[in-house]
Amino acid sequence: YLKKVWYQTIIGEEAFSGKQQWAFSAAADEELYKKSEQLITQTHTKPYFLTLQTISSHQPRHSPYGDTVEDTFRYTDDQLGNFYDKLKAEKFFDNGLLIIISDHRVRGKPKQEIVDMLGSTRPSKVMTTVVGTGITPNTTNNNLYQTIDFHFGLKELVSTGQVPVLSFINNPFDASTIQRDRWIYYCKYVDNTIGIIQNNKMIPQTQAPQNIQDFIAVYQEDQFKKNILQQSWSQIESG
Repeated sequence: YLKKVWYQTIIGEEAFSGKQQWAFSAAADEELYKKSEQLITQTHTKPYFLTLQTISSHQPRHSPYGDTVEDTFRYTDDQLGNFYDKLKAEKFFDNGLLIIISDHRVRGKPKQEIVDMLGSTRPSKVMTTVVGTGITPNTTNNNLYQTIDFHFGLKELVSTGQVPVLSFINNPFDASTIQRDRWIYYCKYVDNTIGIIQNNKMIPQTQAPQNIQDFIAVYQEDQFKKNILQQSWSQIESG
């Protein structure tokens, strides 16, 4: 996937050989940030786009601070905070953007305050934080965005010349160009919940469009393979 979207350099687990392994048999976030700092130092004289995929906050809980939800998120927050402080000390934010985005919410029963705040839209909403050049501190943007909007928004922000983008995107970096008040899909195939969000409410759908059905089919197959693999790991670990 990363090759298909034109990443020029892909660094995987081979870069963390010899490091202690935690969740998903991967190095902890601290090691990821240290490697990122090295890359930033090497490339800081020219424009670059760097994507980090953190892992320490993900299930199964297993971090240097412990294995509870509180342990893993405290560790995750501490390491992200250290990374932010180092970027700030290096004056990264004078001409750079840090975008922190999640692929999904924390699974499990939510706190009541979250249910009260987000209502039926809770399962499909994640928080995104943007820090850096041109971003006013301590402001909140409550427009509806999808992760793909950041892809096209960044293309418009940093590219030169004519840049092809979808016509109906909500550009996170230009609030005056909101094109859409709908079509953020929420699909949870395990309980057959499918819907769109409009006017800050989830509107259930009796049947998803074909492209969403195709995605669910692929996801189900992928999850099946992961479950089988997880069972194999458990058998190996238990003896």
